[in-house]
Amino acid sequence: MLTEKDVIDAVLAFLRRKGYSLHGRADPNERGVDLEMISADGKKTFYIEAKGATSSKPATNRYGKQFTGAQVKSHVAGALLKTMGTLAAKAPKLTQVAIAVPDNAHHCNIVDPILPLIRRLGISVFYVNDQKKVRWVH
Repeated sequence: MLTEKDVIDAVLAFLRRKGYSLHGRADPNERGVDLEMISADGKKTFYIEAKGATSSKPATNRYGKQFTGAQVKSHVAGALLKTMGTLAAKAPKLTQVAIAVPDNAHHCNIVDPILPLIRRLGISVFYVNDQKKVRWVH
């Protein structure tokens, strides 16, 4: 099962292959944007909020266990709210925003039905599968 760090690592590697470079990264227990990437031409910044399928903290009850549907719903809602706040605070022409989530049934059941609205807001979605392959919906 993917932790938030696994999701961040996969998206980071994916975007590097697309020509982006790392500008900033927050560890799962830190506040702030999870991943900040700069386009090859330096004109666009990509802000990404990531969520995992399980806790990365051994001291928690969910460590190594899949988050419940209710937890996933709460995580996705929080990621979307934070992403919309980032988009509202930055110059839209120079900013890309996204959420990155595990490509599993729990997350797809929450994200897929609202994907047209998410995309209309200018938010991309990175789905990361257990093999850490990334599917980018933008």
